[in-house]
Amino acid sequence: MSGRSLKSAAGTHEVEARLEGGRLTLRTEDGATSFEVEPLLDGSWLLRSGENGDEVRHVHVAKSGGTWWIHDGRSACALEEVVLRGGGAAAEGSLTAPMTGTVQEVLVAVGDTVTKGQPLVLMSAMKMQVEIKSPVDGTVTALPHAVGDQVDGGEEVAAVEPAGGGDAA
Repeated sequence: MSGRSLKSAAGTHEVEARLEGGRLTLRTEDGATSFEVEPLLDGSWLLRSGENGDEVRHVHVAKSGGTWWIHDGRSACALEEVVLRGGGAAAEGSLTAPMTGTVQEVLVAVGDTVTKGQPLVLMSAMKMQVEIKSPVDGTVTALPHAVGDQVDGGEEVAAVEPAGGGDAA
């Protein structure tokens, strides 16, 4: 499992995430709350919760910017991953995988000049395609993974040095 911090309206929560057999399991650090989500063929998700996974909801998930929206037809919940800097965090200027997945395509090369918002790497995770985009105008300084590589959530997939030598993003 890999550790993450997620922020919701109820506060910031430390969670452990595990991707296994196409299902994502999220469990709070203290083990008190656990959710399992499984993608369905129509693009929606099955969310299981409760002590034995006996509470089942059919939900829709969408991402806007850095926020994941989960809607069950009655209410919506917004989750935002908290990016931690410092001890154990990815190096400054690096872009990390939002979740465990497979590199599908590398769209740039080390040394390429890129613009803010430009896709650098395409990953697939849980039947979704995820674009890793440059947060700044700059130069690609690292691409540590090749097509087909399995990448853990939080692991570096690219690094960009900002144009003009400013702070890395």
